[in-house]
Amino acid sequence: MPDDADDATIEIAGSVPKSVAASSEFAVTLRIRNSSQRTWEQPFYGPLALGNHWLNGTGELMVVQDDGRSPLLQVVPPGLEWPVLLKMRAPAHTGAYVVEVDAVHEGISWFSHKGSAALRFLLNVAENVETPEASNRPQLREFGIPEYPEGVLPTPSITPSLGPPEGDFPINGVARDEVLAIIREHGAHLAYVEEDRRAGPEWVSYRYFVVGNN
Repeated sequence: MPDDADDATIEIAGSVPKSVAASSEFAVTLRIRNSSQRTWEQPFYGPLALGNHWLNGTGELMVVQDDGRSPLLQVVPPGLEWPVLLKMRAPAHTGAYVVEVDAVHEGISWFSHKGSAALRFLLNVAENVETPEASNRPQLREFGIPEYPEGVLPTPSITPSLGPPEGDFPINGVARDEVLAIIREHGAHLAYVEEDRRAGPEWVSYRYFVVGNN
């Protein structure tokens, strides 16, 4: 991507624990916005994600360079912002740490290396942290799907049928609105949706996290 495209605003969008247990996993809800004047397009530029580092208590020394990763939307026009759930693992050694959250162009550069401001917050890592029983259960938060400006998402090309596909396991896409209708029809609700790169650059595909009513 052009250097001036690596400009993101990252903010805390939910509660952050003051203390976590050593080596434990936890998640933080963040908001990220494309603060540049360029469109981030993963099909053309490669994978983009939100990630974190662990620094010592003064923020001067890197303790863990790479920890959690959450993929970003595949196409992000200027000004678009949305919530991201970032899972991370606390260091094994107790003490005070600075958590640094930054956007990354995988294999190329962290955004902060191009002048973008990373998010930092203090966190204490303890040997044992007592938490209410309810907080130990997996928690899913319902996030709305961002509204894209008209014409931002790629339009599938229509090609004449050349007969049945080769192989015995053809894969067909299902429209997002149809998936959401099926979820509602069965009395469930969408807890979280993220864009998924595994279908390849020619697809804008999604991974759905659904909660039933049981």
